[in-house]
Amino acid sequence: MTAEPADHAELLRRIRTFAQVFQYLVDVLGWPLDADHFEDDDLTAVTYDWDPDELGIPDEKLRDLQRLRQMAPISANQPWGVFFLEFTGSRLPITQVRRLLQALVTKKRVGNPSRRTWQLDDLLFIVITGTDDSVELHLVAFRGRDPQQPEFRTLAWRPVQSPLQHLRRLGDELLPCLEWPHDDSDVEAWRTGWREAFKLPAGQAIKDAARLAERMAKTARDLRDQITEALEDEQGVGPFSALLEEIRTQLVSDVNNESFADMCAQTLVYGVLSSRVTDPEGFGSSPVLSTVPLANPFLEEFFEQVHNQAESLDLPGSDLPQLIADLRETNVEAILDQIGSTAKGGDPVIHFYENFLTCYDRKTRIDAGAFYTPQPAVEFMVRMVDEVLRSRFGLASGIADTTPWREVAQRNGFKMPDGIDPDEPFVSMIDPATGTGTFLVEWIRRARQSFESDGTGDWPRHLRERVLPSMHAFELMLAPYTIAHLKVALELHNAGVGNADTAILLTNTLDHAARQGQLATMSDPVAEEGKRGATLKEQGRFTVVIGNPPYDREQRNLGDTSQRKGGVVRHGAPGIDPLLAAVTEPMKAAGLGHHLKNVYNDYVYFWRWAVWQATELPPPGVRAWSLSSPLRPTSTASPWAAYATRSERRSTNCGSSISVVRAGALTSRTTSSTSSPRWPSP
Repeated sequence: MTAEPADHAELLRRIRTFAQVFQYLVDVLGWPLDADHFEDDDLTAVTYDWDPDELGIPDEKLRDLQRLRQMAPISANQPWGVFFLEFTGSRLPITQVRRLLQALVTKKRVGNPSRRTWQLDDLLFIVITGTDDSVELHLVAFRGRDPQQPEFRTLAWRPVQSPLQHLRRLGDELLPCLEWPHDDSDVEAWRTGWREAFKLPAGQAIKDAARLAERMAKTARDLRDQITEALEDEQGVGPFSALLEEIRTQLVSDVNNESFADMCAQTLVYGVLSSRVTDPEGFGSSPVLSTVPLANPFLEEFFEQVHNQAESLDLPGSDLPQLIADLRETNVEAILDQIGSTAKGGDPVIHFYENFLTCYDRKTRIDAGAFYTPQPAVEFMVRMVDEVLRSRFGLASGIADTTPWREVAQRNGFKMPDGIDPDEPFVSMIDPATGTGTFLVEWIRRARQSFESDGTGDWPRHLRERVLPSMHAFELMLAPYTIAHLKVALELHNAGVGNADTAILLTNTLDHAARQGQLATMSDPVAEEGKRGATLKEQGRFTVVIGNPPYDREQRNLGDTSQRKGGVVRHGAPGIDPLLAAVTEPMKAAGLGHHLKNVYNDYVYFWRWAVWQATELPPPGVRAWSLSSPLRPTSTASPWAAYATRSERRSTNCGSSISVVRAGALTSRTTSSTSSPRWPSP
């Protein structure tokens, strides 16, 4: 008996095994099978196993495939080949599925005449990935003419995690298309009916970067507005409100409804673009956006939470499904290549994000100075750090060098610092206010140039095993933190490195007190994120501190008695005296204390923190710091804490300070990004 539509979502929640899939096919979709034959996942009566060798595929080419079964034909007229695949891992392995297709699809030339093959669009794969609460089911159909480049069409859900609205759409609207036909002799009608289950929205190609930015900006604005409205409607009780309160309590205390909605909107829209870049073949085939390239567990969990909540509310004006459909039809690679080839040059992802922000919200674009630094300034600073490491410390591969502390200390005649493993690589960098990761992307690119100029080798392996472990970054604001992860992931994808962990951590750099507590919704990921940040602050030893500090002069209302900003720099921490005292005490002693009001600014705090890290714990070290002058101060109430600079308009106005400590002697140069500094001799 067919279940009532209201029960469909609950039925899908219960499906975890192939036996339960068969039960659903029989009970709900009317497939003519004997349900008594597949209890306890024993499907031998209705399926038979395939060995990859029988398909001519080496085992190593299907390394994640646990089992491959084919359903025995039920009807003589049945055009469909139905296969059951079980993979390890949490995501659908597109490449391995494509290899199976190439063996199962009928070719123009005669292949193995003893083995049955099918037309590409007459195959249905039922796939299980993941385990336990992360198990995901995929019903996959295919379109196109070439089995080497098929278009994937997927119905997917996670029994535990998928939102109710998504399950209802599957159970009430899409899966019923797969009902067994009453007249199985009409093969074309059968094909037409089943293919309706995998019908995706029609997309429209976007021709250039300007239109792509406008299209994404419109979707983001709609999402932001509707999430803001949802928060207001929830009045503190609901999924978005719960997520917001957890983030506010445990991670970012000054986040509000508007900044949270803005963060969610940007995360979803830019995440969709990143998914399209890193997985063009599988992109858009499934309503579960599982191909967003995020290796950070906290951020993966956050993205999925926000996506699921947006989907569960079925925000009608967000237009996110249509954006996905349009990106499927758009040559995104050509657009990004076009950006990269312009006179502006540099990183197309960085510059496209700037274009996107301009269309999305001009005020946010101005505030984006908090995390955007002109590319020429970034390239100059990273290049000069690379040169300093080569010329002053004798590291032939510059920032890509893996020479251990012991050898660098012996070569340069300084004493090994206490608490340092002498076999650890000397080069260890941190960007303490990374924003959207502009310096990190350039660090990876310069490391590659240095690595390849020093000889030949396996760059992807060196990047994964040597460069990434030495690269660290802190960021306090969630939206730029998210974009930083996405941009670095895209850069790693271009370098042939996928799913690599990066130490870009959501934390307040100046706060050296470990956070306590965990989020109820994301307990394990956020606990790990906080632990990593606290450990780095307590035990990390950074020989390079590089970045563009925030600018925000503290101004307080009369009667405000809350803790002033500045963290460990202004107030100290257990076992650490206030770092700013090294500046304020001599000035007060000289009778110049009345000039100190301009010292209490974020950029001074971060400058002092950088000097402390690179030159006082103990030397040697390199501090590369942008000295861009601020465009204007902004209200401390702004969650974006803008650091906009005049150098965004004229990069020649952006100076850079690079200080070097070697054997206890500090040398420093302040240079224009358009000049070549002369370094003092060692």
